[in-house]
Parts: sequence; C-alpha cells; structure tokens
Amino acid sequence: MTTPTQVTIHSSVGLDQQQYRIRLSYKVENAASRDAQVKFELDGEIDGQPFKDGFELPGDIAFNFAASATRILRRHGLRVCHGPILRFRREHDRVFDDLRRQLKAEPGTPIDLQRMDSLAPAQPRCAVAESIVRGRS
Repeated sequence: MTTPTQVTIHSSVGLDQQQYRIRLSYKVENAASRDAQVKFELDGEIDGQPFKDGFELPGDIAFNFAASATRILRRHGLRVCHGPILRFRREHDRVFDDLRRQLKAEPGTPIDLQRMDSLAPAQPRCAVAESIVRGRS
C-alpha cells in the first residue's frame, strides 16, 4: 500500500459560472500484483454545497479515472460538458503519470476491455452530445 496522493482544482474568478473546490485523493493498493486496485476519493464544495464521494478502479483501467470522477462530480452538481480533463490538463497528467509510476505500467500494458466497457456512460455526457443523439433519431 502506498501513501495517499491528492490534487485540488478550483474555480477561477471570471472564467467559471460555478464556484467549486474539488480535491481528488487516491491510494494504490497491491500495486505489485495483478489484482492492483486504486481507491479514489472526491470531496469539496460545488456552489457552496459540500460533497464527499469515492470510487475504485482496477489497476489496469485506473488511468480512466477522469471519466469516473466527472460522472460523480456531475451527480453532485458540477456543470461539465467536456470534463475537467480538458481544462485541468496539467493536474490530470500529474495524476496519470503518478499512477503509471506506482502501478509500474508501461505503454502497451494490456487492459481488460470488458471492464473498460462497463465504465462507459449509459447516457450522453452533455447537452451538445444529447442534442446530436436526438437529432439522429
């Protein structure tokens, strides 16, 4: 087990229509084994409302953490169309690189695609995507 790591993102005055402070903490468990797990915790405030939530991902698909985090943050009221990964690229890359280091993953390391498929959202992720999907019906 490793020491928990964290990254914090917050709204920028003049850029965001919402006020938020979000902390993502994570801990890698059993990093050396095939059964590696990463436990993620999210906490903070969105528009003055505190929240605390979390999720776990198997080590081979833990690099997809931003998709899971975005779904949870939307459930707590964050209005996100493209996900925090686009705006907070530096923070995302820092977490991604740290996970790669802790899990000793190299480019080309295989993943379980069936588990990855189970993480796919059941609904469109934003109003733009929803309007495109509806337009095709």
